[in-house]
Amino acid sequence: MLELHWADAPTSIRILLFCLSLALIWAIIRALNLAWRLFSVRRKRMSLEDLRSDSIRPDVFAESAFANQVRFEPISAGNTQPDKSRDTADDRVVLQALRIADIKFRYIFGSSKMKTAALKRLLWLTALVSSFVLVSSAVPTWREFAFNSKLTGVEALLEAMPRLFDWASFALAACTILYVIWASLERTLLRRQVCWQYFYSRTSNELSSDGWKSDTLQAPTEK
Repeated sequence: MLELHWADAPTSIRILLFCLSLALIWAIIRALNLAWRLFSVRRKRMSLEDLRSDSIRPDVFAESAFANQVRFEPISAGNTQPDKSRDTADDRVVLQALRIADIKFRYIFGSSKMKTAALKRLLWLTALVSSFVLVSSAVPTWREFAFNSKLTGVEALLEAMPRLFDWASFALAACTILYVIWASLERTLLRRQVCWQYFYSRTSNELSSDGWKSDTLQAPTEK
């Protein structure tokens, strides 16, 4: 069992352990809030046909895409050539709705990215502050054993090391938990962004004939 020596700890260590506990609680609450948006379960997975039928709003479509509840199926699966029959009035309406959904998705992704960035800053701040407090508490702890217990310098160091390691292990565990939370959310966010960018880019090109032209390299004309 981990012995934290709370009663015998210096004031700086007590404050550090208290702050680490608060940081973990804050990080877990923030992670649960973000995970709710990333993994919220709906009754059915949506597709582009839901936008075409006007059964959902573009904002809802973007939120569903962010929660991985949209089927990323291209319109012309397996066909890499533009469809000349497209760019109809109905397709232009769907394309407009898809662009609105893209704006909403970018907003959700940006706000979520800010939350993961805050977790990363908290991770680095926790590691730096923990290292500073533990290093600054090493000498007072050694002096406590050397003068109060009347031990030699080496004996006092051997007695102080287990206590310092106990405090350091708690700080290391807190940093590890923060890193796992940040890395998991960051990887999930990037995966959702890649999937949406592929779906939006390909679908918008298939819905608009201009989209295919914009991606085609134009040879420079000679003057």
